[in-house]
Amino acid sequence: MKCIIVSPVASIPTHSGNSARVRHIHEMLSGLGISVTFVLCPIKGIAVRSDGYSMAATYGHQFIQMNDGKPYKPALIQRLLTRFKKTCRQKNIALPARFEDFIFKDSFISSQAIDDFKCIVNKIKPDFIVINYAFLAKLIKAIDDSVVTIIDTHDKFTDRNQQIRESGGDGFWLSLTKKQEKGLLSRADIVLAIQHHEGNYFRGLLRGEQTQVETLSIVQPPARKSYVGDPSKFTVGFLGSNNKHNRDGILFFVENHWDGIKKQIPEATLVIAGAKYDEFVNQEDSAIYCVGRVEDLGDFYDGCNLIVNPCLSGSGLKIKSVEAMTHGKPLVTTACGAHGLEDGCEFGLVISDLESDLFATECVRILSDSSEQQRLGDLNLLYIEKQRDLSIRKLQALLKIPQP
Repeated sequence: MKCIIVSPVASIPTHSGNSARVRHIHEMLSGLGISVTFVLCPIKGIAVRSDGYSMAATYGHQFIQMNDGKPYKPALIQRLLTRFKKTCRQKNIALPARFEDFIFKDSFISSQAIDDFKCIVNKIKPDFIVINYAFLAKLIKAIDDSVVTIIDTHDKFTDRNQQIRESGGDGFWLSLTKKQEKGLLSRADIVLAIQHHEGNYFRGLLRGEQTQVETLSIVQPPARKSYVGDPSKFTVGFLGSNNKHNRDGILFFVENHWDGIKKQIPEATLVIAGAKYDEFVNQEDSAIYCVGRVEDLGDFYDGCNLIVNPCLSGSGLKIKSVEAMTHGKPLVTTACGAHGLEDGCEFGLVISDLESDLFATECVRILSDSSEQQRLGDLNLLYIEKQRDLSIRKLQALLKIPQP
């Protein structure tokens, strides 16, 4: 069997959650004996994060870069709308939030992109095509009806920015109306959700349509066989990019819980990685280290006895939480940080209210007990393994792929 994965983001390197998901689904399909061709289709609004060389080095002739790696121009009407919004911002003219969010849903895929993709499809003749992000759904016009089409959503975009504003967060990005998202997703035979809350939403949205909805949450394998930690250390780790969701969460954790943890465990240290937060670079607490981007995630997690994800806002599946679990680390997080992973509480995931003293209490309990760290870390690895196996079985059933 042959498959095309078409994506606006590269899968190599995997410095972001969306890139990691694309790469792991590629690996799942290849592991099932499928011949996979990766097609990079850059569009405005979604960062590629690759120059193509690393992709070509990894996938060789099974990597195709459309439009020489440059984003296709959006439709003229979208370009005019974007220019108008930019002018208003420069002149400090406030626009209604709904208007600020609005985009033309099909404007990112030009007729040239459809023609280019059609040539690729006709050459490869795939059995099915995995389209990453609903914004590429217009490419389905280039695909014969005999080819199974799948949209991997990555996120729910219906009123996405409005919901982020209401939760007090930021990270504003592409957002769709309910009608727009339904129109895009209904073009595919199968829609993949990244977590079960969004899967339930898409099922309701597409009720009455021929499109089938399935949830594939955990697609990455465990990074190790068992928990790794140094019982002589008491290191709390946090890994996150530099956005307001992460900054607000880690600031709240430090301001409200860190002193209490230190009083009970004076040897405790906090390592903040992923981004250089100005609030911590020159701070006076010698037990807090802000190290920025780490090249080897395994080394970072090996050095931590406990991971926290003090997330207060955001959407989708929290890749930070999944990543900690795949590395076999005990994880204390909020209900938001565990969104879509709630069944992990039956394993090694600990959910606590960040605004309650119980959050710090859980951290102290785990940090002071190396055997509990071992138990929770190994349970998290078991959870990841079980959930990934479930995702593989779902994929086999959806695509009628025989077991290798």
